Amino acid sequence: MKKSISLSQENIDISAYGSWQGQGVALWWLGQAGFLICSGNLKILVDAYLSDALAEKYRGQMFPHIRMMAPPLSMESLDDIDFCISSHAHSDHLDPGLLPVLSRVSPACRFIVPEAALSTALERGVPGDRLIGMDAGSFLSLGDNAEIRAVPAAHEELLLDDGGRHFFLGYILELGDFRIYHPGDCIPYDGLDQWLENRNIDLALMPVNGRREDLSSRGIAGNFSLEEAYQIVLDHDITYLIPHHYGMFDFNTLSREKLDEFIQVRNTGQRVHPAETGVMYNLIRI
Repeated sequence: MKKSISLSQENIDISAYGSWQGQGVALWWLGQAGFLICSGNLKILVDAYLSDALAEKYRGQMFPHIRMMAPPLSMESLDDIDFCISSHAHSDHLDPGLLPVLSRVSPACRFIVPEAALSTALERGVPGDRLIGMDAGSFLSLGDNAEIRAVPAAHEELLLDDGGRHFFLGYILELGDFRIYHPGDCIPYDGLDQWLENRNIDLALMPVNGRREDLSSRGIAGNFSLEEAYQIVLDHDITYLIPHHYGMFDFNTLSREKLDEFIQVRNTGQRVHPAETGVMYNLIRI
């Protein structure tokens, strides 16, 4: 485990993100797979779900998608976001309730989505002149000594459109001296290790709600188990892990008790930091 990195936690509410001027990278969890990341002057959203779009869509159905947690901040307050990154077109990652609001209140924000999801992003209110498509293997400069690299994701399979473009992506964010991996929604697949090899990732933001046949058979694809996510961290000498994608929908979550038990049984030390709202995670060099 690399010793030149520190990941600290402070009880600093996400409403303070706009005034953050600290060192390294600051992150706040938005719930589900969403994060707000600050690095230098950059403010980045990843897979943010802040509306009730899914509750409206599935009202009265078998899985009503009622929130177990409220959004940690209002969409209207996000008036200075530079990039909004989505890993795929599912509404809890490419939020149809958030996108038109963010487009309006953050007029300089640019939106990064898989090329296979460009038409969906347009339909959900992203202005075409601010929309950027990526596919596995591509990279893009974000300015301010930052760039993003796209890697394939399997949710629960590697799915391509008619043009051979991946519907599901993960991203490696290179923010100054730091590298952060967010796989989107993903399970282990042949070839993932090659995409992560020698990337010197400092922090992995991993979905750990797992997968179940009864959900998969109804079109609700799953994610890594906690054990699988932690194994990737070990295999690639990733310094820290923030597990997430729980606590949003009661039919598809992981209990905090099971997560805490895993940390204790596996004796993960300070390597695993469960995602919590009301907490700022600060990644710095020491």
